[in-house]
Amino acid sequence: MSISDGMTRARQAAGGRDSDLARLLGITPSAVSRWNGRVPVRRAIELEVLTGGRVTRYDIRPDHFGPAPARSTPPPSEPVRAAAAAASAPAAARGTA
Repeated sequence: MSISDGMTRARQAAGGRDSDLARLLGITPSAVSRWNGRVPVRRAIELEVLTGGRVTRYDIRPDHFGPAPARSTPPPSEPVRAAAAAASAPAAARGTA
């Protein structure tokens, strides 16, 4: 995937237009147009988070992040992460001491 493909995917994930992308990021559409099709690295990470991973930093900036790492299992959902964190908390914090 090229850098311009990544910009297209980011734009589509936000709603299809530069103004949608700008609104999602809380910046002006003119700031997006100044990117000239190349999303800043910091914004690539932010877009990955804001789109819930529908578009990843690897999609947006393959020149910086390289290819997406292979995943053998899907990432855990938020309830799974919360349960794992609670299970690894000290007994006193869980109220079982």
